[in-house]
Amino acid sequence: PANSSGDATYANSAAKVVVGFRGTSLNWVAKKSSVYGIAKVTLDDRTPVDVDLYSESQLFQQPVYQSGVLTAGDHTLTIEWTGTKNPAATDYNIGADAFDIAGELSKLQA
Repeated sequence: PANSSGDATYANSAAKVVVGFRGTSLNWVAKKSSVYGIAKVTLDDRTPVDVDLYSESQLFQQPVYQSGVLTAGDHTLTIEWTGTKNPAATDYNIGADAFDIAGELSKLQA
């Protein structure tokens, strides 16, 4: 990956992160733990997918969503807090630790 933004964003309330990038792929890197919930991830105008950030033990900075190979160009990834969680989780938090991009970051809004 060509670029990575490493400024952590953490939320346990209605929040979203919007990442604009020009390139061919993006990996969302985040922590997983017992207090993390489920995030809704939308890439461009595709159908949103849920990403469960729950883990029984605390796991640091791992890819939790991968775009796969995209057509070169401008793309937008949106990560939204859902207020939902895995039944085993103890809270609903989500976090965004970094974004690894094959290309260049054009927008980061949290």
